[in-house]
Amino acid sequence: MMHSTAYRVKEQRRTGEPSEVLSAAGALSYLLQGQPSLMRADKVAKVTGWSRRKIYELCETGLGVNEPALLEAHALPGRSVQRKQITQRSVAALLLRTANYDPRDFPRLLQLTLSTMTLPQLREFATALETEIREQEQAAGADEATNSQTKTPKPSKL
Repeated sequence: MMHSTAYRVKEQRRTGEPSEVLSAAGALSYLLQGQPSLMRADKVAKVTGWSRRKIYELCETGLGVNEPALLEAHALPGRSVQRKQITQRSVAALLLRTANYDPRDFPRLLQLTLSTMTLPQLREFATALETEIREQEQAAGADEATNSQTKTPKPSKL
């Protein structure tokens, strides 16, 4: 039986198993890539696929009585028209809570489509994949080099 990410996280908390929240959150991060820390409701609506009205509603209400609002928002008081700025972290939490899939399964799902591709499509895909892997490995190597240069050496014991 497939459970939502939120359900699995709750079960892990209940049983004391190590949490997969960070890896699941990292797998969902592509949805919020390039978004600012505070987002307008129309941007949140675009990311989630929900209406702006629904986004504003989620800024005001939780799932039950005495529950906090599902989206954290900032707004200037005393305005006739409220323009809310919604925190990116609450959008990420909402996406994790409402996901009914595990984003880490995407490579397996992609594998299932390979048999439907023509040979030229497969070659094009393989080339793009090799290029992406190379670029990410180079970026990771550059990050490691930067990190090793910024570490302060430990004084030697005499």
